[in-house]
Amino acid sequence: MVKRTRRDLSNPVIRRILQSERFPGSRAERKLPGPVGRFFRISGLSILTLLVLFNTLVLLKTTEWKRLELLPLKEKSRHLPETAQAIPPTGRKGIASRNPEPSNRTGSADPTPSQETSGSAARETPRPKPVTRKIQVEVLNGCGVEGIASRMTDYLRDQGIDVVDNRNYKHFNVEKTFILNRSGNTQRVQKVARLIGLSEKRIQLQKNMHLQLDATIVLGRDYKTFKPFKNE
Repeated sequence: MVKRTRRDLSNPVIRRILQSERFPGSRAERKLPGPVGRFFRISGLSILTLLVLFNTLVLLKTTEWKRLELLPLKEKSRHLPETAQAIPPTGRKGIASRNPEPSNRTGSADPTPSQETSGSAARETPRPKPVTRKIQVEVLNGCGVEGIASRMTDYLRDQGIDVVDNRNYKHFNVEKTFILNRSGNTQRVQKVARLIGLSEKRIQLQKNMHLQLDATIVLGRDYKTFKPFKNE
């Protein structure tokens, strides 16, 4: 039979051994048993995780700025924040430089917008002037003498008048030559009268815009008194 020995609980060494057998682990675990110990362990793990994440973010930010330092100037401006792009250049003492950009050494300044506008206007092709419409008339034979309407037509065309038609009048009983003002433009009709030697008193206003004429010349039996026929 195994002989049992009674433990001497009065001995402090034996009490410590017995307590370590009943509650294994560190003194901190024995002091904070149960839910309180778990709370502190979870809090410690959370704080450690946050520290790792913070260090990771700092490392990534530092790596990003180092990469920007190696990029060209144009690429940097794309990646930099707006506040960094808006900062003006500073001088030696950290104050923004107020001096304008130096001009060319030769002294030639850049053209101002007004100078560019005037130069472009000078290079523009000049607009063509509107062509003045010729005086348009028709010549009618009112006395029945053959060929007088054609001779008057040739004469007026030599003077720069546009004769659009020559034919017989509605009858041959016209005694004195006259001119009908078709457009209402007195100056153009008076010019025609002066060219053939007709008095302005023989001009009659009879507008007809459908004919698209300035004047209608009706030759009478006095045709020989006018310039085209005086050499006969």
